Amino acid sequence: TLMARITSGCWGTRGFDSWDFCSDTPVAFGKKALSTIAGPLVNFILLWNGWQLMDERNFANQQSLGVSLVFAALPLNNLLGAFSGGGDLTNTLRLLLTRVNAHNHRALTIAGLLIMLIICVPPLIRAFICLPWGQGKFLYYPLFLIVPGFLDRWLVGGLLNKWLIHPDTPQSVAYMWVGAWTALTFAVWMLTRKHITWLINEDRLPL
Repeated sequence: TLMARITSGCWGTRGFDSWDFCSDTPVAFGKKALSTIAGPLVNFILLWNGWQLMDERNFANQQSLGVSLVFAALPLNNLLGAFSGGGDLTNTLRLLLTRVNAHNHRALTIAGLLIMLIICVPPLIRAFICLPWGQGKFLYYPLFLIVPGFLDRWLVGGLLNKWLIHPDTPQSVAYMWVGAWTALTFAVWMLTRKHITWLINEDRLPL
């Protein structure tokens, strides 16, 4: 949303997980691509920072933080979006390569999927290796991989987002609620972050 503001010069409409450019200013395809990839780029940085922290030479608490960062980036949602032919990365490629997209839409879809696989799969494999056998690999791994993404789609995308993009909801209210939601999420993380170090400790897995 911030990148859309910088590239267009004014604030556009937004919901919890959606945003748009303001309607007053036409925006070039390159600027649209930059704004589209800005948000996912933050997730990719977190994802690969997690991959680096999971190095076998690091301490267990560092590896645990790495595992949590990988799942916090919602890699499954990104992969599902790419498999369905959409997603921010694929849309960015289409915006950057508008002439190619007009003639070979399928090629850009496949390219977006392959790039997303390269970005997401190695950290997911390392997270599986890091987690201890038993509950770690076969209970917590699928829970962390699947549940947060579906909760995000149901709660944020399905309920909260529809409320904020309602015509009767002022944009100032929408931005305020998104800021409050972000602050609440951060506060919950601050209160529970000490449990992150348990992920790689087989004797102290939280239930």
